Amino acid sequence: MRRLTLMIVTAVLVGIVGVLMWSNLTGRVSFVITHGVSMQPLYHAGDLIIVTKKDSYQKGDIVAYHVKGVTVLHRIIGGNTIDGFEIKGDNNQSVDPAHPTGSEILGSSAVHITQGGAWLRRAISAPVGAAVLFLVLFSTGQTVRRRRGKRRATVEKASSTAGFAEMVAAVSTPRLRTLAGLIGCLALFALALGALAWSQPKTTSLAVRPSGIRSMTFSYGTTVSPSAAYDGRVVTAPDPVFRKVADTVDVTFAYEGPAGQVMVNADLSTPNGWHSTVKLAGARPITAGSPATVRLDLDALAARATAGAKATGGSANDVSVAVVPTVTSGIGDPFAPALDFQLTPLKLNLRNPDSSLTVQDKAPAATKVNVPQRLQFAGRDLVSVSLARTVAAGTLLAALLAAAAFLLFLRRSPPVPEDEQILRRHGPLLVEVQPMTAPIDRPTIQVTEFGTLARLALRYGLLVLHWRERDGTTYTVYDDAAAYQYRTGTLPNSPVLVIDEEPAHWELQLVLTGANDELTELANRSLFEGELQYAVDNAADVNRLCLMLIDVDDLAGLNEELGREAGDAVLVAIAERLRGVVRPRDLLARLEGDEFGVLFEDVAPWAVDGIAERIMRVTHEPMQLGDHLTQIQVTIGVVQAAPGQNALELMQHGREALVEAKNTLEAHYAWFTDDQSPSHG
Repeated sequence: MRRLTLMIVTAVLVGIVGVLMWSNLTGRVSFVITHGVSMQPLYHAGDLIIVTKKDSYQKGDIVAYHVKGVTVLHRIIGGNTIDGFEIKGDNNQSVDPAHPTGSEILGSSAVHITQGGAWLRRAISAPVGAAVLFLVLFSTGQTVRRRRGKRRATVEKASSTAGFAEMVAAVSTPRLRTLAGLIGCLALFALALGALAWSQPKTTSLAVRPSGIRSMTFSYGTTVSPSAAYDGRVVTAPDPVFRKVADTVDVTFAYEGPAGQVMVNADLSTPNGWHSTVKLAGARPITAGSPATVRLDLDALAARATAGAKATGGSANDVSVAVVPTVTSGIGDPFAPALDFQLTPLKLNLRNPDSSLTVQDKAPAATKVNVPQRLQFAGRDLVSVSLARTVAAGTLLAALLAAAAFLLFLRRSPPVPEDEQILRRHGPLLVEVQPMTAPIDRPTIQVTEFGTLARLALRYGLLVLHWRERDGTTYTVYDDAAAYQYRTGTLPNSPVLVIDEEPAHWELQLVLTGANDELTELANRSLFEGELQYAVDNAADVNRLCLMLIDVDDLAGLNEELGREAGDAVLVAIAERLRGVVRPRDLLARLEGDEFGVLFEDVAPWAVDGIAERIMRVTHEPMQLGDHLTQIQVTIGVVQAAPGQNALELMQHGREALVEAKNTLEAHYAWFTDDQSPSHG
């Protein structure tokens, strides 16, 4: 376990060093440790920002560049890559004096690790370097002691390795594999969520503008007697009101904003500095959308101004009248818009006729508040960063505890015997027989692992014979040249497969259920495809590997005419004739129904052509089926393997060649070529 941990740590460190070297050499990736407050509240001092080089930058990007030996990380607010960018810190009042071009920019912000820079500074500090140097020297000094105890440790290592192998074997059960996979997925989820959560700050700053924007819309009007002064009897804004035809004016105001109290005054003033306030309406409730009206008595206002002018020695010929409804709503300062009139002995009119009759309260200044940062996926808010960090830490801790409990369970679980492991994995290849000895004319080769026997059996369509003895179990595979054996411990309560044995010779005639076709006793599709994949993966020269697919023509019609038994007899006869044509080393199989397959290894294409011609010749020979004499025709598709192909692609190409041969009347077999157009043979 210690060695595994050391290897993992070493791999991580080597990977980090490699990434840093690559980024330094290529300039594509850089990192910045922030200091100061110019980018608050987004970045704080001690954060680690990883920036990546881009082909182009745009307004809003946060970029890094050098100025007099200092790395600056600010936001682009304008400019272009050729003439230079205008850059400014989010928390700064002024624009940066430097205007770097696109080539001078180190990169734009890609990853933000909160306080990552502070931790990085600690990791590369002098005390940490001294500690690492001490550990290296200490571990070097312990090397001699380790070498002296090597023999004793070998025994302990063997025991540990065996225990590890037993634990791995225990996980071979489906339930434990599922449980181990769930624990692994839980840990990966925690790591991914933690990496995403810790790469962002817990809070972010938002500009919040207080609600309750208030406005007031004024209007005025009066009713006059018919005269030449007006075309009608109603005078409305912005027309002047002539005092000779009207002595009162109604001023209406419509309020928008939070409900409150309103009181209305008329502020009078003259150019010489005299001013006075006349109360038009006392305090009363007001709500949004409810207009209110007050009446101006022009004669009374003029009399008030004349009295003021007489007392001050001024003139009352030009009086300013401001109608001011003051709204108090409990939000900010009172809202006191004004409608300004000019009152003369002749008329009452707006002082500024072109001004808007709607007065809006000045928008309150926005304030910045810190709110929890949230993780987003596909534009949707998921959870807050703070909660995500808590969930990630808790989930990772739970995964670690579950993994520890799982390993403890495996260590305390009874070991799975090796023979039972072999039976679980390679059961269809095994046949139990009575103890036997190898023929004296063949050497016996002891292999070091059962996997070697399994590969030999699959490769050559053989069986793995095994028998129990007092001190262990022997597994044997016989071929024409040698006997290959592997020995394990005792196999308790092993199921026995009963076979028909002819003791006249050491060879056994066996039918392996699950690996052979019951009708023709050839290899079945599963065994053939497994052997094909093995041959593709391990061929010394893949160009000398060929696949042949053979289809019996019109077998369905023969079944309808003579019965299913006749069709089965044809398939058995075809299998026997194919055995006589292919080489002993070639793998012959019945894939399905009326389709056969042959796998040729280490063969030249021209040799396969000769075999295909012999197959067509021998299968076309008359065949006696009871009282009927019939002739059978076959169609053949051939494909030559190429580097990079797998078994599935070879089978697909073989079928395409087979279809092409069927569609061409003058050809009975076809080769699949690289241009996807089979060539006829």
